[in-house]
Amino acid sequence: MQRAEQLRQRVLTHLAQWRVDDPAYQARNQQLSDDLTAFGRWLDEAKSRPTGSGLLWDALYRWAEENLSLDAQELLVALMLELYPECTDDLEDMFHIAKERRLDVTMPVEDLRQLMNSQYDWTAGFDFSDAKENTHFWYVSENKLEPRFGVREEEPGAEREMPVAIARDMTALRADLAQALNGVTVAEFLFTHPQYRHLVRRVQALGQCPYGEIRDNLLASTCSPLDILRFKLAFFGAAKFDPKSSLWTRICMYQGAPLPDELDSATVDDWWLAIWPGDTA
Repeated sequence: MQRAEQLRQRVLTHLAQWRVDDPAYQARNQQLSDDLTAFGRWLDEAKSRPTGSGLLWDALYRWAEENLSLDAQELLVALMLELYPECTDDLEDMFHIAKERRLDVTMPVEDLRQLMNSQYDWTAGFDFSDAKENTHFWYVSENKLEPRFGVREEEPGAEREMPVAIARDMTALRADLAQALNGVTVAEFLFTHPQYRHLVRRVQALGQCPYGEIRDNLLASTCSPLDILRFKLAFFGAAKFDPKSSLWTRICMYQGAPLPDELDSATVDDWWLAIWPGDTA
């Protein structure tokens, strides 16, 4: 518990050093700071509170689900992972997946339907008859071969859009799959609906991966590429995001990381949410 409090203080320092002009991010960071204060009170009270089964961190997370923002919930998960490096360090070896996406054409459509209902039920929350849900399209730039964001009714190129409209396309697949008779195989279904071949393969490959998709409509008028960009850059160690528009952001990388002459330090690997050199937390 002492280590958890040390990390909580570090996060508060990290937030205090995070300079951002975007009003929405300012509000999120302020909420996160408030949530961390509430987390500190929870830790103080937990010292004298029985946890029933003794699962302290499980009790913390369940409390966070009911009382804290989504940002704070995810941060607490990361913090708890830092508490037990002997249990978590080897998990990085599981990040690489060389699994092939093979299409199982012998699967009955009722099994495919069940997979979709368990992993893609979130797509039912979008109404694609509403133009706002189809505002944007994604394409690959000719110069840099990078993903770009276009407005469907204002810019050319929609006919070349990237196949990232998972919510829209899975909605169409679900609708046609609902009309298929039980006992029909995937092969028979795809014979009359070949446009769904890549989607069926995707469902089969990710059917047991609850975190396999970004569960949002990437075509909607409310979609912000910045959210996806932040998600990706975080894997590379980016922090202290400072968005300058919905399309690009400044970041900070490796601030507070150990220098060459510090590599023999006992804390060389302890710079999660690093802070400015000279500060301690």
